[in-house]
Amino acid sequence: MDLQTAEILSEEESLISACKKEDRIAQERLYKKYYHALMTICLRYTRDEQDAVYILNQGFLKIFQHIHTYNAQLASLYTWMQTIVVRTAFDWIKANQKWDNHKMELNDDSNDSAVGPSVYSKLDSNDILKIIQQLPPTTRTVFNMYVFEGFTHAEIGKQLNISDGTSKWHVSDARNKIKQILKTWIK
Repeated sequence: MDLQTAEILSEEESLISACKKEDRIAQERLYKKYYHALMTICLRYTRDEQDAVYILNQGFLKIFQHIHTYNAQLASLYTWMQTIVVRTAFDWIKANQKWDNHKMELNDDSNDSAVGPSVYSKLDSNDILKIIQQLPPTTRTVFNMYVFEGFTHAEIGKQLNISDGTSKWHVSDARNKIKQILKTWIK
């Protein structure tokens, strides 16, 4: 471990220690340090920035309430915080969305070559975020869980109380809708 990495870890350890003592200044520093990264996650699950801020603030409330349970040997601080924020987003979605629980047929039109690799290479993270925010709420959530969070269809089904097939359909539907959105950007 180099000196710079050791200094960063030491700074993070002291920040965590102060947060465990409910030091408001340390909590504010932690909030500001991770705001952008965690806000990006919240924005992937909502269309509205106000909802994303609500989810983020609820997530930070849980982080501060449970920081005493954080164990650096099990996960990095960011990974631990990310997990809490994603679960908070799931809770918000469950409370605010109606889930479509019926089985749907897979209709993956992956042979559609109208959107080539050159289009994808021109996208930046803000473009991707804007595209994902245009997806219907359930489709957006399933797509985020599958693509960005790495959940399996079985895990998504269990979390959202939908079938594996419905989860697969939503991922397929998201891909198709993203292709359609990108086609409008090409024109």
